[in-house]
Amino acid sequence: MRITINHREEASLLGNSRRYYLDLTVLFSEEERAIVDTRKLYENTFNLAPGFLGSSVFFVPVPVIRLCLIAWPFLLLSGCVVGMASIVANTGGLGTLLILLSIGSLGFGLYAKYFLRHGYRTEITVGEIIRTPSFSVLTFNPVQAKSLDAELRDRFTGLKNFLDQSVELAPSDTFEL
Repeated sequence: MRITINHREEASLLGNSRRYYLDLTVLFSEEERAIVDTRKLYENTFNLAPGFLGSSVFFVPVPVIRLCLIAWPFLLLSGCVVGMASIVANTGGLGTLLILLSIGSLGFGLYAKYFLRHGYRTEITVGEIIRTPSFSVLTFNPVQAKSLDAELRDRFTGLKNFLDQSVELAPSDTFEL
């Protein structure tokens, strides 16, 4: 197993805060891949806490997401109805714009539903690491990023030991008490 950890700092969209990422690349050897495949260890999880899987983070406050989850069906229906009426009345591009906005509300509503079900992910499966060996872990300050770096090194050592111990099953044994 070969692991590369790079530290990265990024400004928020408005520039008023910073985010700190650990960009990881985890390359399994052919032997390790064979162990995972033979023992079907794809669903075993790897803990990223206190960080979050970067691809699971969406920087919209949860109350806003909940509001969109409630409002999106109404926006979709009213946008389609008013949009169609505007197209029939030939009011120009307003009808098309309303229909596009209603379709956008559908997309955001579905994402909000997914987000509230799954939330920020603090784990990744071995199968996900094999399929996508490069991923980012988000932390909220540089001290947390340094601490998580050290923790991840220990956890990857534990994962390597887990795979090594999974090569063979324990021998059968008979004993008396």
